[in-house]
Order: sequence, then C-alpha cells, then structure tokens
Amino acid sequence: TIAKENEPGQRIEINGTVYLNDGSTPAKNVTLYIYHADSRGFNSTSGSQKFGKTHGHLRGWVRSDDEGQFRFYTIRPGVIAKKKRPAHIQIYVKEPRKTVYYVDELWFDDDPLVTNKLRSETEKRGGDMVVHLAKSKDGIMRGKLKIILGLNIPNYQ
Repeated sequence: TIAKENEPGQRIEINGTVYLNDGSTPAKNVTLYIYHADSRGFNSTSGSQKFGKTHGHLRGWVRSDDEGQFRFYTIRPGVIAKKKRPAHIQIYVKEPRKTVYYVDELWFDDDPLVTNKLRSETEKRGGDMVVHLAKSKDGIMRGKLKIILGLNIPNYQ
C-alpha cells in the first residue's frame, strides 16, 4: 500500500505480472520501485519528511512472487498541470543480478492527455504501459499491467 487511507484521491489497485524477456515466462523476485504525484499532480512531501522532494511521499517497493505477480494499492495521481503531462506512475525495475532501469510511465487510457499521437511516440520500455481502470463494487478502480523485462531497454543483457 503506497497511499495511506487519509490520502486524498481516487483509490486504485494495480495487479500485474512481470515476464522474462520472452514475454511469456513469469519472472519471480523482481523488485519494482514505484512513485507518483499526489491527486493534485505534485510530488509533495508529508509531515516531517525531509528527503521526499524528488519522488514525494507516494512511493514504495513491491516484489513479484513465484508466478511473477505483484499488486499495489494507491491513489490515482493528478495531471502534471505545469507540464501538461498525463497523470502517471513511475516504475523502476531491479532484476536479480541486473542494473536498475526504468520502464515507460504507467498511463491511464481514459486520460484525455494520453492521445494516439503520444502513445505512438512511447518507447514501449517494458511493454504497453497504458492501463484501463474499471470501478469495482467497493469503489476501488482496478487495472492490470504486464511488464516484460528488458523489452526495448537499451544495452539490456
């Protein structure tokens, strides 16, 4: 859980699977570092936090299980208004015995700033990182994500 219960914003849950570079074999023990803006689009610090100015207070780690699956709960980030950038979640990947790298930003398919033109310009680092959220009976928006290790990552070995 990244966002505490008192964090303003729409609750979301992202369920995902990490796959080896072949795109079909689940990858276990892959660590993901996840961070994003608050519901207003700012990487805000919380309370007495001193070192959150770059990534803000909405950040955390998750590791894929034996089936390559992971899950995290948070709030939907706000649009980065100053830069007119889509609402997004940043993800860094740390595989065993590999250097850390980032994948494309996770975007939401209902964001009007995520245009076909913008989608076509992405590098597809890690795959298609655009997620569809669907509201469940409990009010949480849920989406699925697939990350393919090394896909379109320069000098991946």
